[in-house]
Amino acid sequence: MAEFRLEGLGLHSGAAGRVCARSGSGGAIVLVTRSGRRWELGPEAPRAAFGARCTALEGARTLEHALGALIGLGVGGVELTLEEGEEVPGAGGDAARWAAGLGAVAQAPLRRWAPPVALEVRLGDAWARWLPGGPELEVRARVDFPGSVIGQQETALTLDPATFLREIAPARTFAPVASQEEARALQAAGVGAGLREGEALLAGPTSWLGSQPRWDDEPVRHKVLDLLGDLGLLGVRPAGRIEVERGGHRLHRALARAAAPLLAA
Repeated sequence: MAEFRLEGLGLHSGAAGRVCARSGSGGAIVLVTRSGRRWELGPEAPRAAFGARCTALEGARTLEHALGALIGLGVGGVELTLEEGEEVPGAGGDAARWAAGLGAVAQAPLRRWAPPVALEVRLGDAWARWLPGGPELEVRARVDFPGSVIGQQETALTLDPATFLREIAPARTFAPVASQEEARALQAAGVGAGLREGEALLAGPTSWLGSQPRWDDEPVRHKVLDLLGDLGLLGVRPAGRIEVERGGHRLHRALARAAAPLLAA
C-alpha cells in the first residue's frame, strides 16, 4: 500500500499537524479525523463544511490545498488520516508539496461531473456560476482588491493535470495588508500564523511586502486553487465551465452546496 506523510505547522493556527495519506480501495476520497470520524467526500460533505478563512469539517481544518491537489490531478482512491492536530500542515502556503506526495498515492481516476443545468450563487457583490459542458474543466476567475497592489486580476484556463501542476499548484496564499506590522497582527490573531517568510504574499497598498510573486497574477491563480479544493468536498472532478467573481471559501462552498442535490440524484 502506497503511503505519504506530511507534517508541519497548521497554516492559520501555527499548531503542529501531521497527515498520513494511504491508497484506498475504489475511487473515493476519505478523510479520517483524530477522533476516528470518517468523512467520505460526496454530496453530504459540502452541507457540513464551514469556515471563512479556510474550509473545514468537524475535526479537520484548512483542507482546501490538499483537496485542491487531488482535484487538480484528477485522482482519488485515497484515505487522508490526521495523525496530529486538527489543522493540516500549511506546506508552504500552496499545493505543490501536496500534489507531489498525493500524486504518488492517489492513483484512481476521479469521476468527472458537470451539472446538468446552469448553477449560480451570489454573496453580496461576489458570484459564481457553473455551466454544463464537456469532460474538461474551463475556469475563469477574477479578483478585485482596490487599494492594494493586487488590484484587478483575471485568469482563464482549461485545467488538466499538467496545467494544474505548472500554473496553479505553486500559487501561494496571500493577504492585502497596509504594513508589515498589520501582517504580524493578523498572524497573532490566527491568520497565517503557521506560515514563514516566503510562504505567503503580503500585498501592500502600492508594492509587495517581502516575498515577490511567482507570477504577476499569482493571487487570482491561488483563488483557482481554493476553488478546486472547496469543490473537492463533492468528491468528483468538476467538468464544464466555472466562472467566479471575487471568489472565497464561503462562495465556493455555496456553489458546492447548490451542486450537491444534483450530484446525489
